[in-house]
Amino acid sequence: MIKHRNLILVTVDAWRSDFAHTHAGIPLLPILDELSAHTIHLDRFYTHTPWTTPAVVSLLTGESPAKHGVIFPWSEPRTDAPSLSARLQGEGYAVPNICYLTGIQGYQNLGFDPREAPDRLALRDEVLVETLRHLRGNREPFFLWYHYKHVHLPYWASVESRRRMGIDDDGIPQCLRDSVCSQFMVPRERYRLLGEDRAIIQRLYAAGVLDLNEFLRPLVEELLRGDLLERTTFALVADHGEELMDHGHAGHASTSFHATLHEEVLRVPLFITDGRILEHACSHARLQGMDLLPLLLSLVGVESSRSAAEEDFADDFERVPPCRNFHFHSVRMGFQTPREKADQWVEGFSDGRQKFISEQYERPRYFVYDLQADPEEQHPRLLQTVLERQPYLQRLASLRDELSR
Repeated sequence: MIKHRNLILVTVDAWRSDFAHTHAGIPLLPILDELSAHTIHLDRFYTHTPWTTPAVVSLLTGESPAKHGVIFPWSEPRTDAPSLSARLQGEGYAVPNICYLTGIQGYQNLGFDPREAPDRLALRDEVLVETLRHLRGNREPFFLWYHYKHVHLPYWASVESRRRMGIDDDGIPQCLRDSVCSQFMVPRERYRLLGEDRAIIQRLYAAGVLDLNEFLRPLVEELLRGDLLERTTFALVADHGEELMDHGHAGHASTSFHATLHEEVLRVPLFITDGRILEHACSHARLQGMDLLPLLLSLVGVESSRSAAEEDFADDFERVPPCRNFHFHSVRMGFQTPREKADQWVEGFSDGRQKFISEQYERPRYFVYDLQADPEEQHPRLLQTVLERQPYLQRLASLRDELSR
């Protein structure tokens, strides 16, 4: 019997939940069909924040930003924060440092030596599979974490992916060529995007997901070679989502310089592939970023609140409380936030049926969404009096305090 399973974690930058399967009738990730018999898709997985650093740190520590403390671009996780990497190294795992993020300030104290972080400009996406081939069979168990960044702005995928999405390059409006097609950041105040361009923006974005499919292809082929899948768990998840003209713009906190907490930037895909899963399943269990670490440890048999033996994974996930309150937070400009704007932030909570938002920008605003009657969040109810918002603010403070302990 395998004592500890290998673990591969791929985090994808700015990938939203409704672009996990198809767009405009075109399959976006057909390569995952090769793993479908051993895969569960959790389609109600939520990030804690609409920008990368605190979101990924939550995935790697099992803690909310209210606990691990990465709130600003200059923040670092506390020195005693739990760490997926450190925990697995302590169990004898080989943990190569192949992710450029480990050299950035916000990722310190997580079990990776920042001096060994790959150079971002020199890093090739092929390094994940190359490392996997090197490790398999002679340095197991292993943990590989890689962050794929190309779904992120600018939305300018390969020529083949653009063609597959039916994009005519000559027909792209100049305003999009000057913004979402070429810029890493598209601040809301600087660029005016038009609602009539939503369809082409979404196709440009979907083409980036098709490129993700090609990145995953050699990894999937390697997993299916020999018996590697029988002793390996593979998790594919996003750090946060992306607005695509759902509320008047495109991007997320760090690229639009205006953080929101709408569903499109919070709800993200999560796929877990494991040889013990015997048929494809989709779970509607509501989980959040901090839930991933204990789940992965359980699956690889390192630390388990559930049996790591064969089990009905879908039924197990459905035991998750359906209406647990999730806490969300972001500084206004995400990774681009300067210290002089540290007092501008947005915070909220949701139980999946109702969402409360406290926005502290030029002027404070407080509003509530009825997610059942208004799932696209187009009709907020503004809370204009202290009496109206007081019970929501009390619940928000209570949830924040609970998560920070």
